[in-house]
Amino acid sequence: MKGQYRILLEVMLVLIGIFITGFVIGSFGTVEASVTDVSVEDGLSSVANSIVIGVLKVSLTNNSLIRIDIPDKIANDVYKIKLDGDLNEVSVESTKDSLLLVKRKIFNIALNRIISTTEVVSSGGVVEIVNDADGIKIRRPPPST
Repeated sequence: MKGQYRILLEVMLVLIGIFITGFVIGSFGTVEASVTDVSVEDGLSSVANSIVIGVLKVSLTNNSLIRIDIPDKIANDVYKIKLDGDLNEVSVESTKDSLLLVKRKIFNIALNRIISTTEVVSSGGVVEIVNDADGIKIRRPPPST
Protein backbone atom coordinates (compact mmCIF):
# COMPACT_ATOMS: atom_id res chain seq x y z
CA MET A 1 0.00 0.00 0.00
CA LYS A 2 2.86 2.42 0.79
CA GLY A 3 4.33 1.92 -2.67
CA GLN A 4 1.07 2.83 -4.37
CA TYR A 5 0.77 6.09 -2.41
CA ARG A 6 4.35 6.98 -3.21
CA ILE A 7 3.86 6.35 -6.95
CA LEU A 8 0.57 8.27 -6.93
CA LEU A 9 2.23 11.24 -5.16
CA GLU A 10 5.13 11.22 -7.65
CA VAL A 11 2.70 11.20 -10.61
CA MET A 12 0.70 14.05 -9.06
CA LEU A 13 3.91 16.01 -8.47
CA VAL A 14 4.88 15.60 -12.12
CA LEU A 15 1.40 16.67 -13.26
CA ILE A 16 1.52 19.76 -11.02
CA GLY A 17 4.95 20.63 -12.48
CA ILE A 18 3.61 20.27 -16.02
CA PHE A 19 0.61 22.47 -15.16
CA ILE A 20 2.81 25.19 -13.64
CA THR A 21 5.19 25.09 -16.63
CA GLY A 22 2.27 25.39 -19.06
CA PHE A 23 0.82 28.30 -17.10
CA VAL A 24 4.15 30.17 -17.10
CA ILE A 25 4.67 29.59 -20.83
CA GLY A 26 1.13 30.76 -21.60
CA SER A 27 1.56 33.85 -19.44
CA PHE A 28 4.80 34.84 -21.14
CA GLY A 29 3.20 34.31 -24.57
CA THR A 30 0.38 36.69 -23.66
CA VAL A 31 2.79 39.28 -22.29
CA GLU A 32 4.96 39.00 -25.42
CA ALA A 33 1.97 39.54 -27.72
CA SER A 34 0.78 42.61 -25.83
CA VAL A 35 4.28 44.13 -25.68
CA THR A 36 4.70 43.52 -29.43
CA ASP A 37 1.38 45.26 -30.17
CA VAL A 38 2.34 48.26 -28.03
CA SER A 39 5.78 48.56 -29.65
CA VAL A 40 4.29 48.30 -33.16
CA GLU A 41 1.73 50.98 -32.33
CA ASP A 42 4.48 53.24 -30.95
CA GLY A 43 6.54 52.71 -34.11
CA LEU A 44 3.59 53.52 -36.36
CA SER A 45 2.82 56.58 -34.25
CA SER A 46 6.36 57.94 -34.56
CA VAL A 47 6.28 57.47 -38.34
CA ALA A 48 2.92 59.27 -38.54
CA ASN A 49 4.28 62.16 -36.48
CA SER A 50 7.33 62.44 -38.75
CA ILE A 51 5.14 62.54 -41.86
CA VAL A 52 2.85 65.22 -40.37
CA ILE A 53 5.86 67.38 -39.49
CA GLY A 54 7.23 66.89 -43.01
CA VAL A 55 3.90 67.92 -44.56
CA LEU A 56 3.79 71.05 -42.42
CA LYS A 57 7.34 72.03 -43.36
CA VAL A 58 6.75 71.42 -47.07
CA SER A 59 3.54 73.44 -46.99
CA LEU A 60 5.48 76.60 -46.09
CA THR A 61 7.27 76.84 -49.46
CA ASN A 62 6.14 76.28 -53.04
CA ASN A 63 8.01 73.70 -55.14
CA SER A 64 9.68 72.08 -52.17
CA LEU A 65 10.63 68.53 -51.28
CA ILE A 66 11.58 66.79 -48.05
CA ARG A 67 13.05 63.31 -47.78
CA ILE A 68 12.33 61.40 -44.60
CA ASP A 69 14.10 58.21 -43.59
CA ILE A 70 11.62 55.76 -42.13
CA PRO A 71 12.08 52.22 -40.89
CA ASP A 72 11.41 49.82 -43.75
CA LYS A 73 9.76 47.38 -41.32
CA ILE A 74 8.23 47.57 -37.88
CA ALA A 75 8.17 44.23 -36.04
CA ASN A 76 9.33 42.48 -39.23
CA ASP A 77 6.37 43.75 -41.21
CA VAL A 78 6.02 46.46 -43.84
CA TYR A 79 3.35 49.12 -43.39
CA LYS A 80 1.40 51.61 -45.50
CA ILE A 81 1.50 55.38 -45.19
CA LYS A 82 -1.50 57.25 -46.58
CA LEU A 83 -1.79 60.99 -46.96
CA ASP A 84 -5.53 61.75 -47.15
CA GLY A 85 -6.38 65.12 -48.68
CA ASP A 86 -10.10 64.85 -48.03
CA LEU A 87 -9.73 64.37 -44.29
CA ASN A 88 -6.43 66.30 -43.90
CA GLU A 89 -4.82 63.40 -42.09
CA VAL A 90 -1.98 60.92 -42.22
CA SER A 91 -2.67 57.28 -41.50
CA VAL A 92 -0.07 54.58 -40.98
CA GLU A 93 -1.34 51.00 -41.09
CA SER A 94 0.31 47.65 -40.57
CA THR A 95 -0.12 45.33 -43.55
CA LYS A 96 -0.05 42.33 -41.23
CA ASP A 97 -2.83 43.42 -38.87
CA SER A 98 -5.33 46.01 -40.11
CA LEU A 99 -6.35 46.78 -36.51
CA LEU A 100 -2.93 48.35 -35.95
CA LEU A 101 -3.71 51.74 -37.45
CA VAL A 102 -2.53 55.19 -36.37
CA LYS A 103 -4.13 58.39 -37.69
CA ARG A 104 -2.90 61.95 -37.21
CA LYS A 105 -4.77 65.10 -38.23
CA ILE A 106 -2.83 67.81 -40.05
CA PHE A 107 -3.45 71.15 -38.36
CA ASN A 108 -2.04 74.63 -38.96
CA ILE A 109 -1.81 74.32 -42.71
CA ALA A 110 -2.81 77.18 -44.98
CA LEU A 111 -6.23 76.85 -46.57
CA ASN A 112 -4.83 77.43 -50.05
CA ARG A 113 -2.63 74.32 -49.80
CA ILE A 114 -4.09 71.30 -51.53
CA ILE A 115 -3.20 67.88 -50.12
CA SER A 116 -3.40 65.08 -52.68
CA THR A 117 -4.53 61.67 -51.51
CA THR A 118 -1.53 59.40 -52.00
CA GLU A 119 -0.21 56.19 -50.47
CA VAL A 120 3.19 54.51 -50.22
CA VAL A 121 4.56 51.29 -48.76
CA SER A 122 7.43 51.48 -46.30
CA SER A 123 9.65 48.86 -47.91
CA GLY A 124 11.88 51.51 -49.52
CA GLY A 125 12.97 53.02 -46.21
CA VAL A 126 12.70 56.59 -47.58
CA VAL A 127 9.69 58.72 -48.51
CA GLU A 128 9.49 62.08 -50.16
CA ILE A 129 6.92 64.72 -49.36
CA VAL A 130 6.53 67.04 -52.33
CA ASN A 131 4.78 70.39 -52.68
CA ASP A 132 4.37 71.18 -56.37
CA ALA A 133 1.71 72.55 -58.70
CA ASP A 134 -0.49 69.46 -58.10
CA GLY A 135 -0.46 69.92 -54.32
CA ILE A 136 1.24 68.20 -51.43
CA LYS A 137 1.77 64.49 -51.90
CA ILE A 138 3.84 61.63 -50.54
CA ARG A 139 5.83 59.30 -52.79
CA ARG A 140 8.77 56.97 -52.92
CA PRO A 141 11.89 58.65 -54.27
CA PRO A 142 12.69 57.93 -57.91
CA PRO A 143 15.56 55.48 -58.42
CA SER A 144 18.92 57.19 -58.70
CA THR A 145 20.88 56.61 -61.88
